[in-house]
Amino acid sequence: MSHFQDIEEPNDDSNTEIDDSELDENEDVFAGPEKNLMPELPLEQEVSENDTRSAIEKFAQNFAQVYPSSGPALCMGPLDEAMNHSLFDRAERRPLLLYLHRNNTPSTHLFCKNVLCNSEIINYIESNYLVWAWDCTRDANYQRTSKPRRNPKFVHRNQRIIDLMNRYEEGRLPLTEYFDKISQTIGKKSQ
Repeated sequence: MSHFQDIEEPNDDSNTEIDDSELDENEDVFAGPEKNLMPELPLEQEVSENDTRSAIEKFAQNFAQVYPSSGPALCMGPLDEAMNHSLFDRAERRPLLLYLHRNNTPSTHLFCKNVLCNSEIINYIESNYLVWAWDCTRDANYQRTSKPRRNPKFVHRNQRIIDLMNRYEEGRLPLTEYFDKISQTIGKKSQ
C-alpha cells in the first residue's frame, strides 16, 4: 500500500497564460501607507510636551484612517511620562509596550493590519499593557527614540535606573542582579 498520493505532472504547455486580474488583486499585499503616520520632529529644535502629544495624536488619527481599526489606545504624552506612569502609578502600574512604527518595511503594513487591528489582541494589550507608539520612518523621529537616556527629564527622574542599565551593558552586573536592583528601585519610587 502506497502512502503517497499521485501528483499530477504539470504539462509542458508553454502557452499557459497568467490572468493579470489575479495579480492586481494581490498587488498591494505588502504596500503600506504612502504618508508617514507622524510628522517629523527635527532634532535641531526643542520639542515641547505639547508637540509630542500632537505628534502622537496625529499618529493615532492617521493609523485609524489607514488600517481597519484604530488599534490599541495609546499613551499620548512623551516617552518619559509613559515610562513613569507605567512604573510608578500605583493604581495603573502595568508594563509599557513600545510600538515603533516604520513605514518602509514590507512587514509593517501586514503586522498593523493583521495583528494590531485584531480585536482580541487589542483587548489583551489594553488589559495588560500601557502602549506608547512612535513613527520612526523619518530619521529625526528615529533618533529621538533611540537614546532616551539622553533626555534630560528622563535622566533627572531615573538616574538610579540609568546607572543600573549602564552597569549591565558594560558587563559589570549579572542579569539576575540587574532585575533585582531595578525591581528594588521601582519599589522605592512607588512608595
